[in-house]
Amino acid sequence: MDYQFFREKGYFKFPPILQIEITQKCPLSCPQCYKNLDEKEMPFDFLKDSIINASRNGTKHIVLNGGEPFVYSKIFDVLEIVDRLDVQVTLFTSGYGIHLEEVQALKVYQNLHIGVSFNGSCEAIHSLSRDGFDISYSAAKLFAEQNLHYFINWVARHDNVMDFEDLILFAQKNKADFINIVGNKLDGTGKIFQSLTRADYEYLKKVIINNRSICSIQNCYNTLQVFCYGANKSHIIGCAAGITFCCINVDGSFMPCTHLYYPEKYSDLNQYWEKSKVLYMLRHRKTTGRCSTCINSPYCNFCKAMSEQSYRNFDIGLPNCCLLYTSPSPRDSTSSR
Repeated sequence: MDYQFFREKGYFKFPPILQIEITQKCPLSCPQCYKNLDEKEMPFDFLKDSIINASRNGTKHIVLNGGEPFVYSKIFDVLEIVDRLDVQVTLFTSGYGIHLEEVQALKVYQNLHIGVSFNGSCEAIHSLSRDGFDISYSAAKLFAEQNLHYFINWVARHDNVMDFEDLILFAQKNKADFINIVGNKLDGTGKIFQSLTRADYEYLKKVIINNRSICSIQNCYNTLQVFCYGANKSHIIGCAAGITFCCINVDGSFMPCTHLYYPEKYSDLNQYWEKSKVLYMLRHRKTTGRCSTCINSPYCNFCKAMSEQSYRNFDIGLPNCCLLYTSPSPRDSTSSR
């Protein structure tokens, strides 16, 4: 990767990470789903060419999204291609379609990272926001029994946060490598339900710090990173859409991220990365609104899909952020004298 280019420009010359939406098919009906699911899947030849071209240009990590990736008709052919290119691949799944035969086939891929989606340690909590607890649990047990490494993907919500300690025990019992903590984003209606309160963040911080070996906060959930560990200017953290990664959706359009539906058509990934007006706005944003008064604003590169306002205006900050820390304004200082 060209770090000199990054230091000068603030983004990489070519995305080292590429998300690909390989299918919109999914047999589940999760309440929090942000996708308009249908029967589309990416043509295999286009997907193959996209992966090979990205690898040749410097992409080191492919993220396979759905829908449900394991209903993609040629998922193992895709994994074979990525494995031959010696590229890291992360695949997020509900566990649907995973049986002993599939687990044994997956064990040959050394660069594969599998995330199984759990929003609770039991069906009662999980089903508040996700479907198919039994399906996910069956896959996790198989992974554990067959010693296949995997991690748990968990969305932090008000209706499941108090279950987090039980989820840690669940993860340990079922031999998950770690829990990937994800921020609650806009769902398919363009709204966010069950946002964390300040008390929820305080509780989550305590649990995370006491269980650092198994708790990992997703990079784009920068508000939680800053809340737990403070500012860290030495790392590339926070929303990295247009900085370190972008997305190709199922119909071949390019987007900043699967959660930022701003599709654009370009001849190839190079052209999109260099010419996209949307990526330009993401790279040159200047935070306004309530976030601009927060003392953490220089370090909190928040996810742009964590509020309807920031989704529509990349500069506006997070109007609903409950972690706001403000410095006294000149007027406040004068009035206090």
